[in-house]
Amino acid sequence: MRITIKAIVEFKNRILLLRDNNNNYDLPGGGVETRETLEQACIRELLEETSYKNFKIQKLLPSNYNYYVMKNPELKSNMSCYIVQLINLEKGTSVEKNTSEEWIYVTDLLSKFETKNTPRHIAMKNCIKDYLKQKTN
Repeated sequence: MRITIKAIVEFKNRILLLRDNNNNYDLPGGGVETRETLEQACIRELLEETSYKNFKIQKLLPSNYNYYVMKNPELKSNMSCYIVQLINLEKGTSVEKNTSEEWIYVTDLLSKFETKNTPRHIAMKNCIKDYLKQKTN
């Protein structure tokens, strides 16, 4: 079982998405390392993937999102998702290569994943749906 973490990063009514060279969207995040808490992994992954320095973890969504990794159908991933508030746009010096960032409005968030039906993307869509539900409550 692989434990992963994703972050829905909010800043001024927009959400941060990462986009790869094939125009695939992703939420920032990744694998939780040995002896690392979910929150520690979230902070580390945000620093590695975005280099933003000033953010506050707001809330862990209550659900876990399980999926099988397509390249290895025997490997199950258990994904958790935090809501994170970015304080300002100050960045460090390094950022992960081969990705770019895009800030989108909350209302457009789910549409960026509509055509993606890999197990991982379905898990992210479910995470986003839970996030949107709690935004309206």
